[in-house]
Amino acid sequence: MQNIFWIGTVRKCPDRFCPEGENALRNRDEMLHARIVQMENTVAQMEEMARAAGRNRSSRMAELLSRIPRQLFAGKSERQSLLRFVRGGEPDVRFQPLVGLEQKAETIRRELMCFRRYDVPEKSDVTVLFLGTIDFDFLIQRPQHLANGCAANGKAVFYFNAEFGARHPDREEIVRVGSVNVITLQNTYKTPTIYQAAQAQAYPQLVEDVRSTVQKILVWQKNDRLQVIIQHPLWQPVAEMLQQEFGARIIADYLDDFADFDHADKENVRDMAVRMLKNADLTLATSVYLAEKARQSGSSKVELLRNGTDCAHFACAAKQEKRAAGPWVVGYYGVLSTWFDCGKIEALSRSDLDICIRLVGVSDETVRRRLQQLAKVELWDAVPYDKLPEVLRDFDVCLIPFDASTDLIKATNPVKFYEYLSAGKKVVATEIPELMSYNGKYVYCENDDDAFVEKVRRCLVGEDALANWKTCMTFARENDWKEKSKAMIFFLDEGCTSIAREE
Repeated sequence: MQNIFWIGTVRKCPDRFCPEGENALRNRDEMLHARIVQMENTVAQMEEMARAAGRNRSSRMAELLSRIPRQLFAGKSERQSLLRFVRGGEPDVRFQPLVGLEQKAETIRRELMCFRRYDVPEKSDVTVLFLGTIDFDFLIQRPQHLANGCAANGKAVFYFNAEFGARHPDREEIVRVGSVNVITLQNTYKTPTIYQAAQAQAYPQLVEDVRSTVQKILVWQKNDRLQVIIQHPLWQPVAEMLQQEFGARIIADYLDDFADFDHADKENVRDMAVRMLKNADLTLATSVYLAEKARQSGSSKVELLRNGTDCAHFACAAKQEKRAAGPWVVGYYGVLSTWFDCGKIEALSRSDLDICIRLVGVSDETVRRRLQQLAKVELWDAVPYDKLPEVLRDFDVCLIPFDASTDLIKATNPVKFYEYLSAGKKVVATEIPELMSYNGKYVYCENDDDAFVEKVRRCLVGEDALANWKTCMTFARENDWKEKSKAMIFFLDEGCTSIAREE
């Protein structure tokens, strides 16, 4: 079907803001839509021919001539089938002159229906593609908040999932989630996710499938201005194709120091990250550490766009009533992996504080085994995003105990810091570089185990000097995802102005 809907790929498409360019694009769109109508008519004709074949006398004669040499001298059951047909029995699709015509028509119909799904309500001056680091329905983090924010500001947003049809065979190719159009590439590629694409040698087919998908998107959007937000380095071959063939403007959303995550393809991720940063028209870094790393990698333009919070979602977790009797709850939610500082939890467990240490989230097996042996510790499974405020409401003090000696954490701007403050909570963390400027005001930062425990004690008994809950919530509102999305829109609109100037 990609040949049917091929629209051409050129570095610079005609400018829709000049009469000649507008006419060229209008003619292209009209020709393609006429071809769609033609295909739909063809499907209808094929289905009518298939229906007629079953009741037409000449078609029965053609089927009989096809049956005789193949059934007359075959086994007993085949001869009996032939005899029943001669006596007026039902046709057999194996011998009909239009074998499988209905199935072929249905295949084309499904492809046409899928193609029409790309005709989304939003028609904006620019089409925004997110090449996601996670699937859209997995957790609710920066990728989803920014995509939703762009869509809420009138942009046509298409989000490519990081996992493919091989892992999710029941998923549709494109579905709408709110105002975001979520795409799951259907090819298996011998790999279920983008993370193994290089090892599976999947890039040639992956790039071709994204090219075909983007062509469909642009047909309905009626604009040829693409802005691509790449959120994981392993999408880089795709981003390069979109840049070279569609003239896309590439924004690298530099979320993490990906090469420091635990995975088997570290060297390739490191190389792809350098390519991503060097080739991007703009890099948005979530931390000072990542911004500096981007500059060292050759990024031409770097801006800081730190993480944020959904204040309205978490504000209901603010605890105004008098606490109930019993142990204080010292809590953390999120991933518990190799960069989680178990030593801080062990120190709290050994202390004389009357506390329950509640750790909520997916955990690495080694980390889980270490933590589950400790007194006062409760390990909870991960909870859905919409249930997080209920979990957070019970926390008397919130923890961010990351191993601040690792490059991964040096690069981290913790989302949960802003989410905790959205509920006016007291926060104790390790000396994470991104939090140090708030040390003593919105958070206590301590790497020493005893000092960490002491800061938790002060917060529990009200001897701390941290900002009150109202001040914390005001700070959180200043860092709401709505504000971060406005900044993203500014960078996108800045790109539109730049593209129009080039044209």
